[in-house]
Amino acid sequence: MNQSLVPSSILLSLLSLVSWLTLSACSPIPERLTSSLSNASAIIKKNAPFIDYISHSRHLIQAARVDLDSTTKETIIQANSPFEYRPSSEQCKNPSGRFQYKRGILLIHGLTASPYMMEDLARFFHARCFLVRAILLPGHGTRPGDLLDIHYQDWIKTGSRLLTMAYVHSKGRSKICFWPVIPSGVRLLSTTRFADKSWRNLRRHNRELNTHGHL
Repeated sequence: MNQSLVPSSILLSLLSLVSWLTLSACSPIPERLTSSLSNASAIIKKNAPFIDYISHSRHLIQAARVDLDSTTKETIIQANSPFEYRPSSEQCKNPSGRFQYKRGILLIHGLTASPYMMEDLARFFHARCFLVRAILLPGHGTRPGDLLDIHYQDWIKTGSRLLTMAYVHSKGRSKICFWPVIPSGVRLLSTTRFADKSWRNLRRHNRELNTHGHL
């Protein structure tokens, strides 16, 4: 009797599993786990002001997220948006009393993180008269499903474009040195950055500033 019960119980378990898998396959995928077909690197223009990049990113986040309501909308968008802290004219003066700053920091958050995670570092450098910019990596800040369409080359491209933007904005206008600050989660950016022309230009620009005593 026991031998006849064992195969029946196993068969019943298998049928239950197959039924569950069939129903799961027919269930719609939650919207947050699908791609919004957005890519933050596509909105970065070489000569555009950084404020335009921030504005476009905020619009991208608002359009893609599915968890926004009237009470959390602004908090969520703000926490995931890139930002810029400019030095204070009252605090950052040279010995002659003139407002002056020559250093910039580009903060790049880690994987699965957001620009909000860089706030403490941003405040630290801002208090020391750095021009601080924090960026948003593609696939982040919108919805988990957006990571399905992202490759590590997209993160490299974004970091390169935004450093190029910083280089273009500083060259010929003010002697600002920009260096990226990158958590271990996206160390891949630092391993490939100088293979790109824009990163080499930035490195040369910073070296020139250092040679002439601007740092």
